[in-house]
Amino acid sequence: MRGLIITCFCIGIIYANAQQKSITPQTSKKPVAFCKTPALRTIVPILEDRNEVNLLSEVHDQKPAIDTSVIQNEFKIIDPVIQKQPGKLTAPPIIQNFDGLGPMDNTCTNPDTEGDVGLNHYMQMVKRSFAIWDKEGNLLYGPANNKTLWSTLPGPWHDHWFTDPIVVYDHLADRWLASNMVYEIQTEYVYWEVIAISATPDPLGEWYCYAYEFDYMPDYPKFGVWNNEYVMVINDFDIYQSSATFLGAEIWAFNKQDMINGSPEPGIVTFFVESTENNFNLSQNCFLPADIDGSSAPEGSPNFLTYIKDDTWGFDNDHLSVWQLSADWNNPGNSSFFELVSIEVEPFVTNINNYYFINQPNTSTGLFSMTNRLMYRLQYRNFGTYEAMVTNHTVTPDAIDHAAIRWYELRNYGDGWNIYQQGTYNPDSEHRWMGSISMDNRNNIALGYSVSSSQVYPSIRMTGRFDTDTAGTINLQEIEVVTGSGSQTSNWRWGDYSCMSIDPSDDQTFWYTQMYMPTTGTLEWETKICSFKIAKELTFNTDTLFFNTIEDCLNGKTLNLKNNSWDTILVNYIEQEGYLMNALWYVDEMPVILPHILPVGDSINLLVKVDFTVIKKTDGYVYDTLSIIANSTYHYNIIIAINEEFITSTSNKTISNYNLNVYPNPFTDQTNISFHLDKSVKVSIEIIDQQLKEISNILSNKKLKKGDHLYNWNRRSNNGQKVPPGIYYCRIVINDKPMVMKMIIK
Repeated sequence: MRGLIITCFCIGIIYANAQQKSITPQTSKKPVAFCKTPALRTIVPILEDRNEVNLLSEVHDQKPAIDTSVIQNEFKIIDPVIQKQPGKLTAPPIIQNFDGLGPMDNTCTNPDTEGDVGLNHYMQMVKRSFAIWDKEGNLLYGPANNKTLWSTLPGPWHDHWFTDPIVVYDHLADRWLASNMVYEIQTEYVYWEVIAISATPDPLGEWYCYAYEFDYMPDYPKFGVWNNEYVMVINDFDIYQSSATFLGAEIWAFNKQDMINGSPEPGIVTFFVESTENNFNLSQNCFLPADIDGSSAPEGSPNFLTYIKDDTWGFDNDHLSVWQLSADWNNPGNSSFFELVSIEVEPFVTNINNYYFINQPNTSTGLFSMTNRLMYRLQYRNFGTYEAMVTNHTVTPDAIDHAAIRWYELRNYGDGWNIYQQGTYNPDSEHRWMGSISMDNRNNIALGYSVSSSQVYPSIRMTGRFDTDTAGTINLQEIEVVTGSGSQTSNWRWGDYSCMSIDPSDDQTFWYTQMYMPTTGTLEWETKICSFKIAKELTFNTDTLFFNTIEDCLNGKTLNLKNNSWDTILVNYIEQEGYLMNALWYVDEMPVILPHILPVGDSINLLVKVDFTVIKKTDGYVYDTLSIIANSTYHYNIIIAINEEFITSTSNKTISNYNLNVYPNPFTDQTNISFHLDKSVKVSIEIIDQQLKEISNILSNKKLKKGDHLYNWNRRSNNGQKVPPGIYYCRIVINDKPMVMKMIIK
């Protein structure tokens, strides 16, 4: 919230000198226990002992002082990015919607619902238990007490409370990570973080288990997957009887390769960010580490972490702080962690003098709103030309006791992180809070959350937006995952987080897990696991347009473009002809008039032919693409491959005319591209892979003078990464004549 109502607001970037310090790394942390478990499927699940935890007496849950000191918000503002109308676009159907875990023996006050999806499984973990399903919703293992996963790890943690679960699927390494904070603060003060890494891609197989001991409570742990490390963040609290003092935030980077290899002492770099006056809200805390979906981050990229601050907590403005962590596994002492930038965001209001204002039907019990931190996850994507991150938090936009969701997309085009879009989703008088947000590989965004009001029982909903929607708006109609049928009484705690994740098998299907109330009571919550897809894709056989015989070329091949999506697709453009060396390919009689609306289940058949004279035979294929645009921004480059034995000698003559040469070839580190021009013409040079994806743009339609020309390619892609060995093609266009030469990297 801003201290005064501001009529003219300009988003800016502020570098906070007080926070621009590099934190000294620590490299001496070691686990106090390690083991490799038997295959999980062979371990008998441990069930919850009802006597283990007294109902509503779990001290960690019953201390609001742990989370915050009281701050009174003195002003209200009009949120400048508030969205007061619901989305009007048709919502996609739910694909899967099955029951998740409930409270085992009614011992858990709030579940902290967490889960992730892999290539073949969905694994959910709540505060007391976990289970594993296939992606059709068939239960494969559990429910089991979380202790089951660490049951063969010897140590004292088995006698204490497991809480604050996280489960993450690392699609880059095809491994699973699960963790729990373990503690006891009633009769003694002991704390651990237990971590498990699957030894194989199968979560029902063996796991590597670790335990790390702490002097203080490592509260609210969160994990993120990065290229070469797993990053964990925690908040340290000194707990004594009825008091809790915030000491600071810890950031841990684990050497990923060590952990997936089962090293008993994996490489670790840690950083401690000391609290400001032991004041939780004034301090740097509740960091979220970036968690990758899709392509890996650029080689050597640091991990990014963020947190949110309200100006009424003692700051000059409402802002997101972005930090970077660089782990040097060759020399861990050279690792660094520092604030990269503080980004001023549009003004927002939080209400941390009254966390418990989420009302429900037929009860005076208010639910926990959790407005002083970002909600899990901070999702990261690398789109090649830019990087993106999305995250969200709960705000009170138009009333001090009303909850809505502020969400952000940050982008980095190479010149630093900035807010690309932001909005506050508040379409009606109902509370929306405890959100989780993710983006698919088409830039579409999905948002899941809890909903409640004096007329609506605590329920689960989802919504989202297309990449083509107006920035800062949520334009899909809400999806009702499950409608609650009861209120939570005598228990103000609500799950501290939920999770929206992405299916790695298509990088587009969203999976969401969250809690709701099926019936009125103190500990009657249940959870759901559901999936849906926003993207609307054309489907086609990727190897249809491979021409291997003269008959293939003369008779043509039929490419079937089908809408197997959930809604209509607008086909805007279909490329109708192109050249591969001197061979012409073309679409014979376009069957539709463009733009063309393609209903669900309908197809377009394109007959593609190739026209040339057969003179000389060579080996291999030459490639081109047939380009299609759908839904305005969905670009498809469908491979056309023609066996080089059908390419005319004219192609070789053309190459000879320009003295085109690539040398050395094959090569290891770099090669040269030379040619001669008889006159001044425009020239383009690009390196492409076998899937016709551009790897490196060396020259783009540049007018060159008459004479000899030489260009060097250093085996680097457009984003500076070294490309792996294999077959590539140098495609050069001189005077509008395309020529292709095969290149081999050893």
